[in-house]
Amino acid sequence: MRSIGLLIVDDSPPIIKYLEVLARKLPEVSVFKSAGSIAESQELLNSFIPDLVLLDLSAAENELTEFARTLKLLNPKSRLYLMSGFDLEEYKLLGESRDIDGFFSKTEINRELPELIRRCCADLDNPQP
Repeated sequence: MRSIGLLIVDDSPPIIKYLEVLARKLPEVSVFKSAGSIAESQELLNSFIPDLVLLDLSAAENELTEFARTLKLLNPKSRLYLMSGFDLEEYKLLGESRDIDGFFSKTEINRELPELIRRCCADLDNPQP
């Protein structure tokens, strides 16, 4: 199974640190980068094209659509998942919109992050025609 580059975008340093600790325990994660805002993540995209981006909705502000479009232009295989501490239906629907691959609640992160990373690796190993 291949390894992936992971980018976390969240405006909470403790959440970033927690996700980093969790992600670094997974052998599938070879590169871990983080950003506190969309603007900071846009800068990172100049030198690092992640396979998987986990984007906190509160860090996205009004730039979500443009960021998603830019990410997919740079690498159409990149996966973008939204996350929030609130498990609201409207957030789940947003996670189903164009250029966004899904949504998960931070309350389920211990269970969902390892599975999401494994799915991302499997998708990259076995691309759909």
